[in-house]
Amino acid sequence: VVALAFPLHPPGKPERSRAQELRAAGVDVLAVSGDRDPFGIPEAADTSRLVVLPGEGHDLKRHPGRVGEVVAHWLGARMRAATE
Repeated sequence: VVALAFPLHPPGKPERSRAQELRAAGVDVLAVSGDRDPFGIPEAADTSRLVVLPGEGHDLKRHPGRVGEVVAHWLGARMRAATE
């Protein structure tokens, strides 16, 4: 699972966390979030890999190429592991 800017909770309501959805995925989860996301940032323990991009908001639009690099690296590693 690739979770881009996963909306962990409504803005200003961290008590309504959706972290359980990440933990219950049943497969590896990559979460990519911006450090300024008002919807929250998952905890590293709730994912297989968490990447927090500095200066990014929920839209992840400041450096979209960086988002693509992170996802491509993650998927590439999964594909290589599957063919070995």
